[in-house]
Amino acid sequence: MANRDFIYGRQPVREVLRAGTRRISALYVGASARETPDLEEIVRLASESGVEIKRVKRHRLEQMAGHYGNHQGVALETGRYGYVEWCDVVPEILADSTSHNPVLLILDRIQDPQNLGSLLRSADALGVDLVVIPKDRAAHVTSAVVRASAGASEHVRVCIVGNLARCQKELLGHDVAIIGLEVSAESVPLAAVGIEGAVALVVGSEAKGLRRLVKENCTTLASIPMHGRVNSLNAGVAGAVALYEVTRSRRG
Repeated sequence: MANRDFIYGRQPVREVLRAGTRRISALYVGASARETPDLEEIVRLASESGVEIKRVKRHRLEQMAGHYGNHQGVALETGRYGYVEWCDVVPEILADSTSHNPVLLILDRIQDPQNLGSLLRSADALGVDLVVIPKDRAAHVTSAVVRASAGASEHVRVCIVGNLARCQKELLGHDVAIIGLEVSAESVPLAAVGIEGAVALVVGSEAKGLRRLVKENCTTLASIPMHGRVNSLNAGVAGAVALYEVTRSRRG
């Protein structure tokens, strides 16, 4: 049970099947689920991958999805999400920095699964090379996060590390610009930041922002100018806006 996960919802299930990175035990389809093109595609992908397809009653799917949301008549029984190792992927990413200007996304204790899912979806859409999250006091990639990301989590490389500040120092040693998203007197407008070469964007937690050591290891603190009456964005939206600005400036 500890090494098992249930992915539910048609879009997340389809993307897990398309990605092909997890061990998949079975596809469960509601016995009364309406046959539609997207369901037919899911069944086809599972069949082509040799995944066992089981027809089950609705209450069985509800048990798999738990209280997280609408299963839409499908669920996958899979192995856990496959994280990558920092020591394996970072040298590879930085070795290629002269040709494509890599972008990393560092998340400092993002705890809301919805925000993490949203950020992973943005990371996939904007071509982020690696997402880094801390081991402790942070959301990790669960079935709820896969759902919130609409399955985009399966196409993004995610790394869990024990010490974000240590990882930042390693990146600084390779001349990676580290931009901390922070509203403070020290911050400059994000659009005014000159970005050259490899860059890492750091997004802080929903409640407290960036921790002191993480902030100290940023080369620049930047903010998103606000013009409305409510002068804040949640972490998922702020991170998406900042990622767009960073990748736009780096990749034209």
